[in-house]
Amino acid sequence: MLVVVATVTSPAWSVEITVDWQQHGGIIDARAYGLNLWDGTDPTRSSSPLYQDKVEQLSPGIARLHATGILNPMGRQAWVDVDFNWVPDTIDQVLGAVTSRVGEVMLTVPDWPTAWDGPDGRLAPDRVGDYADFVADLVDIANVQLGHRVTWIETFNERDGAYDGDIAALAAVHNAVAAAVRAVDPTIQVAAGAWTQPFDNADIQSFMAAVGPANMDAFTYHHYATSGTSTDRAFLYEKAETVGDRGDVLRGWLDGLPGGEDVELWLGETNLYTNFANDTQRLMRDDVGAVWDALMHRRVLTRGEIEVVQPWNDSDNTYGKIIPGGPGLRPAGHVRALMVEHFIGEWAQSDSTEPTLVESLAVADQAKRAVMLINRSLNEQTVEVSLESGEWVGTDITLKQIGGPAVLTTGTATASDGVVEVVMPEDAVVVLLYDAVPVGDFDRSGLLDAADIDALLAMIAAQASADSRNDLNGDGVLTEADGELWITSLAGTTRGDANLDGVIDQSDLDAVLQNWGGTDTGWARGDFDGGGQVEQGDLDLVLQQWGFQAGPTLPVSSVPEPFAPGVVLVGFCLICRRWRASRCGVRRD
Repeated sequence: MLVVVATVTSPAWSVEITVDWQQHGGIIDARAYGLNLWDGTDPTRSSSPLYQDKVEQLSPGIARLHATGILNPMGRQAWVDVDFNWVPDTIDQVLGAVTSRVGEVMLTVPDWPTAWDGPDGRLAPDRVGDYADFVADLVDIANVQLGHRVTWIETFNERDGAYDGDIAALAAVHNAVAAAVRAVDPTIQVAAGAWTQPFDNADIQSFMAAVGPANMDAFTYHHYATSGTSTDRAFLYEKAETVGDRGDVLRGWLDGLPGGEDVELWLGETNLYTNFANDTQRLMRDDVGAVWDALMHRRVLTRGEIEVVQPWNDSDNTYGKIIPGGPGLRPAGHVRALMVEHFIGEWAQSDSTEPTLVESLAVADQAKRAVMLINRSLNEQTVEVSLESGEWVGTDITLKQIGGPAVLTTGTATASDGVVEVVMPEDAVVVLLYDAVPVGDFDRSGLLDAADIDALLAMIAAQASADSRNDLNGDGVLTEADGELWITSLAGTTRGDANLDGVIDQSDLDAVLQNWGGTDTGWARGDFDGGGQVEQGDLDLVLQQWGFQAGPTLPVSSVPEPFAPGVVLVGFCLICRRWRASRCGVRRD
């Protein structure tokens, strides 16, 4: 059953989630979890220890420093003076405060000075070179003069609308900037696009072709759930899948270009509403925002076409994952923090009997297992999670819940026969965490040791039923073959190795001699066949494998232990003497 994290009532439905840790998907790395740092462009804000702590908690793999305010000389986020010259001290202050708390850093130049505008909001053709130099100056200040580690530059933001019908001109602007920034810093990587309309098919393809893989290291686009004001949760949750699926089409267009498979695809901005004013109920600040973020990330991560997801944004009054000026995270921020901490590794197959009600994501690394449950059903749900294929759990499962009466609550859950039962409130995300149990670790000690092979040999001797934890070769029956697989493949040794150190030597012979004839034994005391007694067959195994060394070593016969033959002979004679004494009823001490 479970330890309840929130007050529960009778569930409306029952959902079964099955996780198979042996069915692996792709790798999720830290770069998948990016973030837009809008508030972080403000030098005062970015220097706040409170803000820095929260950014570190969110720990974005790639931080996009972007705000239109950096080009407003009179604003709090200003990076330019009244003559539109970059201010190195401000840039140094912001980057110094941020870069140590994130992975990679990308700077976005949101626009060009209004004095350079041509018709229809486009850059005047005779100012393209000036704008290229303007962006290159920023890279030069940040990386060359100040020595910061800005890895990416995004050449402009959301200019595709102004260039409808003349995408070639927009591509020419990007290419000019790309050449200029690479001239001042050949290590800089260039992101192209910041595309506003993800379904602008013809223009996106034209832009990709005109820019070409040689001039872009990543293509970035923006995709929000809706440009309307709908508060229908079912509609919004469905849009999370639409956002997650769009990368498949864009990835195909990139791959269709010669060399395009080397260009990364980034979801550069995403959230529920394109305009903060449309979020009339402030859903992005509550549990709905958390569920939407979890659904969107699950879809993107398991499809694998998008390298980086950068939600909008860090800390404003509506979109932000961080409560502005406060000590805490909003619900969606807690989702992001948990994913960064626990959902980096290889995702495993997880299936829901009712995916329209509860979705799941399972990720494993060498040390732990993490399962995310996402209740999108608009009702309370009882969820049974089955953890299969060599993984089972005891009482040490941590359960973290986002949603319900509190923003984040932590408790424990208990498994019975590999099944965990969780009651989820509506609009909630639950994460189950537990340490990885190595296959063959029957006592859940975290180690493969003699207790485990003793347990397996006992199950084989008792003709126990095969199950997902003991049927190591997967043939549906429990036999000596499973024991051999544990010994040779999991432990990496052979029978006769009493201390499981991968070598047959004096210590293993001593284990047999000291316990000869004993019945209260086990593998560590010399009973290598699980027969219940240390006897001649166990001695024979040690003698036959004398000098064995696990791993790619020279043949044993070519590197003999100088004393081995004598030890074996003495041991054999000693055993013979003890055997004769026991036959005559005489005890020799």
